[in-house]
Amino acid sequence: MNTSMVMIIVLAMLLLVSIIVGAKAYSGTHKKLEIEREERDKFERLFKFMGKWMEAEENGASVADKIKAMDKDIVILGDNPIAQVMKSKLDKAGVSYRAETEVEACKGAEIVLVSDISRFAKWEKKLDKLGIKSVSIEDVFYGEEN
Repeated sequence: MNTSMVMIIVLAMLLLVSIIVGAKAYSGTHKKLEIEREERDKFERLFKFMGKWMEAEENGASVADKIKAMDKDIVILGDNPIAQVMKSKLDKAGVSYRAETEVEACKGAEIVLVSDISRFAKWEKKLDKLGIKSVSIEDVFYGEEN
């Protein structure tokens, strides 16, 4: 092989390596940006929900009353700010409930109130597999529970 042919092959290999490294770097950056966008959307949704909840409570609409009206054995699933506020509201309203942080611990409940609004779909699937009815706190708040 002559020197120019070897140089062309070496340059082609360097170009290929550069493309692969660049693609991996882009993929990693894209993944990080996607995770950041999901986090931002999650917190924006949470912020809006909590704001509407506070406004509704100020206007006399009580989520605790809606849950009490369900007249079911309630389990609150999650350990987050929404769950903490919900437990406090239910305690003050005299509504009995059980609090759990793991899906598997919800067995025996008539209905599970999922407090993590961003993970509701994931937890709903797991609860369905266990034969447990679930409802999102958003659905209770907006009056869409079954």
